[in-house]
Amino acid sequence: MVVKNPDAYKGKLFVIYGQIHSSSTPPREPTRCLADTASRNTMSYGFFDGENSMLAGTGSAPVRTSLEDDVFRATVEVTGSFSYDTQIGGNTTVPLLKVVRIKRVS
Repeated sequence: MVVKNPDAYKGKLFVIYGQIHSSSTPPREPTRCLADTASRNTMSYGFFDGENSMLAGTGSAPVRTSLEDDVFRATVEVTGSFSYDTQIGGNTTVPLLKVVRIKRVS
């Protein structure tokens, strides 16, 4: 539901699982990265099955590039939606999630 209408969930906290995409930091956004996210750990056969989301790190919970390709568990606050230009020339909108806590799980 958050993916379909992130603005309706502004300020809400959730515990999510996810996997940061390799080389996914948008230009001019060094504290943000794209990740596949879900309400549970969906890692199966080496792939994480989730929805595209933008994670925003904070001073107390930075989104580290060392987490790329690893599965993480995070407490996040929904801050609304985030639109960006894709590599193939389109535009997409995803939930923007502020990381409160984050930990590698595998």
